Amino acid sequence: MTTVELAVAFASRLRRAGVAVPVENVQVFVSALTLVGLDDPELVGEAGAAAFVKRPQDIGRYWEVFGEVFGAEPVLEEAGAAPAVIGLDGPDDQEDGDGEFEADRVVRYSRAEQLRHADLAELSVEERSEALRILEAFRWESPQRRSRRLQPGGRGQIDLRRTLRRSVATLGDPVGLSRRDRGVRPRRMVFLLDISGSMASYAPALLRLAWSAGRGLAGVEVLTIGTQLTRVTPALAHLDPDRALAEAGRRIQDWSGGTRLGDSIREFTATYGSRGMARGAVVVVFSDGWDRGEPAEMTSAMGRLSRLAHRVVWVNPLAGSDTYAPLARGMAAALPFLDALVAGESVASLEEVARLICRIGGRREGSSWPGARLATVG
Repeated sequence: MTTVELAVAFASRLRRAGVAVPVENVQVFVSALTLVGLDDPELVGEAGAAAFVKRPQDIGRYWEVFGEVFGAEPVLEEAGAAPAVIGLDGPDDQEDGDGEFEADRVVRYSRAEQLRHADLAELSVEERSEALRILEAFRWESPQRRSRRLQPGGRGQIDLRRTLRRSVATLGDPVGLSRRDRGVRPRRMVFLLDISGSMASYAPALLRLAWSAGRGLAGVEVLTIGTQLTRVTPALAHLDPDRALAEAGRRIQDWSGGTRLGDSIREFTATYGSRGMARGAVVVVFSDGWDRGEPAEMTSAMGRLSRLAHRVVWVNPLAGSDTYAPLARGMAAALPFLDALVAGESVASLEEVARLICRIGGRREGSSWPGARLATVG
């Protein structure tokens, strides 16, 4: 059982026991477990209490469930005991206005937040592994689109057949008008992931994010681009993210190779895209824009892709720099056909990208993207 599965199962047991556990707190607990590990039950219990217990009346039930799940005895304060004094691990946090005091327990700053905002290319192997686990727990919200199929609704055109059928009960007098309107369906999302040598530091995180999207959304397609186009959607269908990425790695033949983005995108639009995969979809290209092909090839491919898709979003890890300018010839050729160009160099920026692409998936009109760099391009 993975850390995420363990956290979800624990949260479910707490809810059944009557503890109010918000969904977003599960991700907090997962982040805490990546730091404290599972070897020390006391640390695990304290991490869970900090993440899940928000009401005094839930403390007893929390520790009961914790003992059932983790096999540890509840750690409860004795009746009438003096409350513990909590101190922060900082030079100025051990003294208040009335004098000095000694903390019974020191709370240290968690590095989870540091990992979320650090550039993935600058993390160590261990830190990058922790950052990937945070991405696994991201909760997606499915973007919706209007369907052509009509269904009963309070607005829209009058449904004459249903109106007449209902009027039978009132002797032919149409007391109320029945109406029908277009329903909604999940919008397809397509990820095109650059796995060339220049993106080697970010590719595992992008595949992990795509795996997470496949768990939370319907109609997600994932393809890798480099010197060739590879569809890895079936490989990422595994429930275990490590197995999913290992299977995807076996299918990708051009990992950390060269870059021919224009050729790969042209092949996508000519095959999968024109057959329906890209039609009306949100297409997200993860790439730094370096391309060895001709700019004219990129221009032609992106022009066709923009006509097929509902929105085209380009996520560039280099765009997080204040001095970045889209001068690489592949990036410059693609720029006129993009709905947005945003940064994606860290876990935090990738989480923001995920929220934004879900938000724009539901409408065509322009929108403000707070926190996103180089948001509106056209």
